[in-house]
Amino acid sequence: MSDEQQLAAVFFALSDGQRRRVLQEVARRPEARVTEICEAFSVSRFAVMRHLNILEEAGLIEREAVGRERRVRLTDWKFEDAIQNWMRQQRGEC
Repeated sequence: MSDEQQLAAVFFALSDGQRRRVLQEVARRPEARVTEICEAFSVSRFAVMRHLNILEEAGLIEREAVGRERRVRLTDWKFEDAIQNWMRQQRGEC
């Protein structure tokens, strides 16, 4: 995925308020089980899983199988760096 495509995916992922709340919950609970994240919301598990999929596709979170459980955590993707690079491109500085 190119930088531009990833940034577009991140903007899309963060454009939804519920998805931002899911991301905040992941940040609040490092290495949480996916079921713990789902239990924190009053929407269906399917809805939370859909949000987690979009966040993962954008590179903001990652999931890992640990035995029979799936754990979720933030990635180390540098959002601020990507935004600053994009802003420089828009100003013609790159």
